[in-house]
Amino acid sequence: MPVVLVASPPTMDYMVYEDSVVPRPGGPALYSSFGASIVGWKVYAVGPWGWETMETTRVEWELGVERLGYQAAGRGAVFRHVYMGSRRLSEILGRPEGFRVEELLRAIDEVKPDAILLSPITGEESGYVAELLAHRSDVKCVGLDVQGYVRGYGGIWDAFVPEGRSYLIHVSSDDTGEEGLWSAVDSMGPRGVIVYTRGPGPVSLIVEGNEVRLPGPTRYIKDPTGAGDIFTTITLASYCETGDIVYAVKRALELTPEALEEARRSLG
Repeated sequence: MPVVLVASPPTMDYMVYEDSVVPRPGGPALYSSFGASIVGWKVYAVGPWGWETMETTRVEWELGVERLGYQAAGRGAVFRHVYMGSRRLSEILGRPEGFRVEELLRAIDEVKPDAILLSPITGEESGYVAELLAHRSDVKCVGLDVQGYVRGYGGIWDAFVPEGRSYLIHVSSDDTGEEGLWSAVDSMGPRGVIVYTRGPGPVSLIVEGNEVRLPGPTRYIKDPTGAGDIFTTITLASYCETGDIVYAVKRALELTPEALEEARRSLG
């Protein structure tokens, strides 16, 4: 079974509804497990957890995610989320400890992943991990989700995509608007494939500055928390298997709602 190593801390998400606040384990690795399982991949994870996100590591384990790393001081990555239509407003309540490169190196040697998905949460990755992955020829495919760079460093997220290899880069309309996207495309040059998602709207594939638009998902789940992680994992796995980015994104658009519904059933 092929393996994706998700380099990201676990999170605890407090979901705000009309008359209640519901704690929910979360994070890229947890939701990636639902995307990976639907396409026959296994998820390992690496990254520190805090005392409040330790519960999430237990849930990850129950879902078959094997997390490598250590417990750090503090709460860990903790969020408060409020949805307004298809748009999510998030408040950071706790931040994870900075990422340790030696932990990732140890995880790569132990797991020997086919693909790595680097998905920072709030800027705990300052570019060293991305730079390291640019020079690891033993890892076939590398995906970058830029949301954590945006939260931590704002509009300069493109500065954290190093030269040296071709990446699958996921950017959402929550991360940046169209103007910011194309400014980043111009500054980065040909460093891989950018997949730009717009919630229920169309998806853009950008390769060497050329854009192809695909229709958005045929079904959109009311509570889309985790959809981006699932979508990115399915896209990365499928692209790694076939080298066909159009097929990979179409497959992810088709399967993400099903995987997200399974996540809702499992997590509540």
